[in-house]
Amino acid sequence: MPMLPAPPLPVDVESWKRLTRPEKIKPLAQDWVENGISAPAPIYLLYVLKLIAFTVGGLFILAATPGIGGVTDVASWWHEPIVYQKLIIFIWIFEMMGLGGSFGPLTFKFLPPLVAPLHWFRPGTIRQPPWPHAVPLTKGDRRSAVDVLLAIVAAGLMLWLLASSGTGHVPPGASVGLLDKHVVLALVVTMLAIGLRDKVLYIASRADVYLISTLIFLFPYDQMMIGLKLALVAVWVGAGISKITHVFPYVVATMTSNAPGRPKWFKRAMYRDPVNDLRPSRFAFAFAHSGTFVEICLPLVMLFSHGGTVSFVAVTIIVIFHLHIISNVPLAVPNEWNVYMLAAAIFLFGSHADVSVTDLSNPLLIALLAVGVVGPVVVGNIRPDLVSFVIAMRYYAGTWPASLWCFKGDSWRRLSEDITKASGLADEQLEKVYGEDYALVTRFRMSAFRSFFPVGMAMNGLLRRAVDDPEAYVVLDGEIIGSALNGWNMGDGHMHNEQLLEAVQKRCGFAPGELVLVHMESQPLIRNRMDYRIVDAAVGRLESGTVPLKPMLERQPWDDAPVPVTVTGATTAPGARLDASLSEVE
Repeated sequence: MPMLPAPPLPVDVESWKRLTRPEKIKPLAQDWVENGISAPAPIYLLYVLKLIAFTVGGLFILAATPGIGGVTDVASWWHEPIVYQKLIIFIWIFEMMGLGGSFGPLTFKFLPPLVAPLHWFRPGTIRQPPWPHAVPLTKGDRRSAVDVLLAIVAAGLMLWLLASSGTGHVPPGASVGLLDKHVVLALVVTMLAIGLRDKVLYIASRADVYLISTLIFLFPYDQMMIGLKLALVAVWVGAGISKITHVFPYVVATMTSNAPGRPKWFKRAMYRDPVNDLRPSRFAFAFAHSGTFVEICLPLVMLFSHGGTVSFVAVTIIVIFHLHIISNVPLAVPNEWNVYMLAAAIFLFGSHADVSVTDLSNPLLIALLAVGVVGPVVVGNIRPDLVSFVIAMRYYAGTWPASLWCFKGDSWRRLSEDITKASGLADEQLEKVYGEDYALVTRFRMSAFRSFFPVGMAMNGLLRRAVDDPEAYVVLDGEIIGSALNGWNMGDGHMHNEQLLEAVQKRCGFAPGELVLVHMESQPLIRNRMDYRIVDAAVGRLESGTVPLKPMLERQPWDDAPVPVTVTGATTAPGARLDASLSEVE
């Protein structure tokens, strides 16, 4: 029996199922304009309740710190430095336990809605080390008892810090000391060990932000506060710079369509023609880049103003900015992350506006900020193939790496038969709740969503280069694969590229032509083209090359015509099925 009544489907399923893949995508893309993912209304209530639980629960945990006062005395202690330290630890463990981003039905997790901890603490599930051939003791793709123990230790250290009282020197204006640096260092070392053995868990816990902040806790108080300010501003500015592209308006249009409560006229205004031309309108471009301006400029204003009206106005605008993002219910649903960002703005640039970044003097802290914060952002924007888009702070720029997994017939069901994991694929979960038709339409909704973006349009155009007959294949977005096989997903195609394909092939042994991966790398900030790779699970890489960005900006989500490519590498290995007529170099 369904847990919730499913919304009516926007198509007549029986006739719709007889259409080709692009013909199936078209009505769903048109429906997305006004209705987005079309989840049952109570699902949105689930996320609201979770957000309230995070906020209220965090408040009680922070208020339990010995020596600062109770939950009814928030006004007297919210500015305490240890409160901000604990806020970081609290959201860190919240994310690590899968309760933040990538939770629940809006991220393909239905039964159960919470998957990540079931994956992290289960031996035998897939793990993906970032440098298995370079870092000793990290080879392999199977989660062992050591990996489970590391995750348990990390969670235990976080809980210890949340329950602890302040130690050491009491900062000026504070009532208690700061978190114990020995425990902080132990947590940092543990998370680094986890990151070297499993990039997915490391990124899922958002260690890219919280690990850096926790490392900054180890510095003297006056330098620590400056470092925390600079690290936070880097998140805003880094994310903002990554959005100075032609692609970001596509994100704003499609995310606005998914936002509950927005009037339909407003959603339709985001597109040139809400029926026949689903490219973003001039209004969407203006709306998108006004947000980019806020995200880059306002944090800099906060950084160099030291209280008074200017700081107050800047902080207020940033708070409104993050409340707007929350109201959009962006896919991956990082609501708690946005609560943290607005709370951090109030704490660092409201309560502690007097701390001047010009007093930064510690050379080790300067090196940490340069190497640990600025470096990954610069490298990740220039060479996105080397750095996760999360660590490069390209969260919602739309220039995401992505993939399509093409399974011959029903061979995709072997993933559940042969691979240890905490949940089935989204199709299998939905089939149990709403039946096969609803599961099928939802799968194509995800394809429609991906097809709004140039990276998705490029993959659609590459399908016939990858397989001889796309209609003979079940084509699953890599996000759906990553959600089930990794226990977590947030738009990072590096989590479902050849590394995951190799782990899958080791367990399932697909025959040549039975599973083919189309992988698109994200667009570099300074290059208007995207790299692609076509890989057969059994044969290996079939082709690699580049797709120019500009032609993708002119396509519609349902276009499947071949895209112009520049082939940089190909194979004639047995099983390769590339049509020579489609292999012309642009």
